[in-house]
Amino acid sequence: MKKLFFLALSCLVAGMAHADLSEDFNSLTSGSWATETEVQLPSGTWTFGGGSQRNSSNSVVSIKFNSNNAYMITPAMDSIASIEFKYRAGGSNKKVEIAYRVGSGEWQVADTLSITSSSGAFSSYSRTLGTDSALAVRVRIKGLTNNVYIDDVVLRNPVQRSE
Repeated sequence: MKKLFFLALSCLVAGMAHADLSEDFNSLTSGSWATETEVQLPSGTWTFGGGSQRNSSNSVVSIKFNSNNAYMITPAMDSIASIEFKYRAGGSNKKVEIAYRVGSGEWQVADTLSITSSSGAFSSYSRTLGTDSALAVRVRIKGLTNNVYIDDVVLRNPVQRSE
């Protein structure tokens, strides 16, 4: 009986380890973070700081980078193949840096997204990270310039599974 319990528990943990992480920020009812602050969301503990804030426009909740170098950091996840999110900007020539960190290591810049013009509609971003076998990976999305909006963040796990 004990072996059966541990086998079932191992299968449950293994199944959870291979799930994508997805966050739409709709559970946020308020928030503005000038200093680094951890916030519990349905997908896990996120870190916000540097002038990021909750924004609601046209019934869409997103995170707004209100100042240069405002950021959000995802919860840690094992084996991230790629990141996806929606973005828009209030103004032209905006830049967003996407970086990742394995464990307590240094941040590694994966990409810099250039947003050339202002838009009220969200566009899609996707990038392969190549941390398929790394443990405790966190992703930082940082607005190098202000007035950028981020929503619907998804971290994809590389493991193919049937659901």
